Amino acid sequence: MFSKNYLISTNILIVYLFFIVGANLMDIGLGYGPYALLRLFVTAYAVWSVYILNDKKEDSKSFVAFVIIALLFNPIFKIYLAKGLWTFIDIILLIYLFHWRNSVIKD
Repeated sequence: MFSKNYLISTNILIVYLFFIVGANLMDIGLGYGPYALLRLFVTAYAVWSVYILNDKKEDSKSFVAFVIIALLFNPIFKIYLAKGLWTFIDIILLIYLFHWRNSVIKD
């Protein structure tokens, strides 16, 4: 159903999110660079997912979820939230991506 490249990009994003969440939970000061990359990676991945889901005309819940993710993480019109809230959002996104990847692999 989904290409191998799509699944590889999902795994890469999950690993990068683990890095960001781990750094936040251990309170390691990374500066803004890794977070800017995270915004860019997540937005690109979400837009790609929206494009794929729109072509397949399936799974409208995932379509809406990825649109929300793209809007929340977009690097152009930034949404400013507290660090703790971003960490919580990152954890929720990580859980969602695990679930998404596993459901895609099953199909």
